[in-house]
Amino acid sequence: MIVMRVRNLCIIIMIFGVLISSTLSVVAQAPSASVTIDCEEIMQISVSPGSSTTESVTCVVENPTIYEEKIRITVTGNLTYSAPGSLIIQGGSSESFDLVIVAEERMSAGSHSVNVEVSVQEISGVPPANAAKDDSNIVVEILRYGDCSVSAKTSLIEVGLGEDANLQFIVANLGNGADSIELSLSSTSRTSLEFLGYIVTISSPTIDLGEQQSLDVSLTVTAPIESSPSAKREGSRLVDLHTLDLVVTSQYSCDSSTGCVSDSTSVTLKLIGESSDSDASYEPTNMEESSFESSDYMIFGSGVVSGVMVLYVLYALFKKS
Repeated sequence: MIVMRVRNLCIIIMIFGVLISSTLSVVAQAPSASVTIDCEEIMQISVSPGSSTTESVTCVVENPTIYEEKIRITVTGNLTYSAPGSLIIQGGSSESFDLVIVAEERMSAGSHSVNVEVSVQEISGVPPANAAKDDSNIVVEILRYGDCSVSAKTSLIEVGLGEDANLQFIVANLGNGADSIELSLSSTSRTSLEFLGYIVTISSPTIDLGEQQSLDVSLTVTAPIESSPSAKREGSRLVDLHTLDLVVTSQYSCDSSTGCVSDSTSVTLKLIGESSDSDASYEPTNMEESSFESSDYMIFGSGVVSGVMVLYVLYALFKKS
């Protein structure tokens, strides 16, 4: 009985020995995996209106072993991306792929980090005996741009001779970063209004606005004290119509290589003046016409009489001589 128990125990020990030996043999036969990745470190994306908002970088994955490897690719970051999920790379060779990053139009300027990790899933068709992986970090720079807009709260305003008028506008920073917006009259508008006698005062020729921020601004127009010769009569009033063009410019855009970005809007100034009697065309009455005719006859009669007297005097002198 004791002999049988000893024999059974020996058999169990032999079976465990065979299993352990087989496992160690498999582990010893699995090759060691290895992988490396190298990506371009910096990517710049333009997000201004009309731009593509899409850029790509090239990554190179290398298999330094002598065995075929199946590589998994994992991308992490807060931007939309496109990349292959895996690669199969022969021993001693490398493969490249493009990582495409898609940003949102008008998104805020700044830097974002994208990480690309590669890990060996299989080597020679079997799971690797070791955890082999590598990664590469990419800095994605969202480029800053300048943009702005302006709109008038009213398109026409009336102002009397020598009076002040207050014009209201809405100025907006449409860029993806803080900006200084410059306000000015167009050169044509400024020259024309100054010639006519207007005085335009812009209280804040430069305003600082945050990203996507807008602000109500005003300017004062002092009208000339006289109507221009081109004024037209409307009832008892003389009316002039003149145009004021306000221009806003992004200072950041002027400082960058893209060139100045501007916007403009127009307001019509309706200058009102009171017409006087001298402004009207003069038409005589019937009585005045009769008076004019009588005077003409009197002047004509007096002339005839004077002529006769002169002739008589000349005749008398001639006869006496």
